[in-house]
Amino acid sequence: MTIAYPGSFPQTERQLVAGNLPDGVSFHIKRYLLGSDVPESSSGVETWLRSRWDEKEKRIEQFHLSCSRFVGEPLQAPIGLTEWVPVYYYLSIAFWLVFMLLMVVVYAVNSTMWWLSIAVSVFFVIMGYHYNGFEYFQAKYSRSQDVGSSY
Repeated sequence: MTIAYPGSFPQTERQLVAGNLPDGVSFHIKRYLLGSDVPESSSGVETWLRSRWDEKEKRIEQFHLSCSRFVGEPLQAPIGLTEWVPVYYYLSIAFWLVFMLLMVVVYAVNSTMWWLSIAVSVFFVIMGYHYNGFEYFQAKYSRSQDVGSSY
């Protein structure tokens, strides 16, 4: 899948807050069959993946050179949701603002939340130190459970 944005794309949170949003989003999706399109050897897969990345880079370059559409992409009528983007944008900002203010109140009123936050932070620091992150701990634990179980 290749995703491209016509015009400029915001690079910082400040640009997002200022409303510098892209005019649209374009997707190019191509399916590959595992049996026939994708090689089975690791060196073959590496070469195949590198050529897919090269294709994606060329596709994005062509997208920006060809009036912000993928080459070979059929012309489509606009969906008509662009007028709702600002509404969702402001609703999202309002939700997170209320949520953050609520969390400040909860932390100010309830000392248990402080201790819970400290415990969770220590837990994730330990997971990061011993397993390079909680997701690696989960993967390691999951694999050990799969090996020990019998069907």
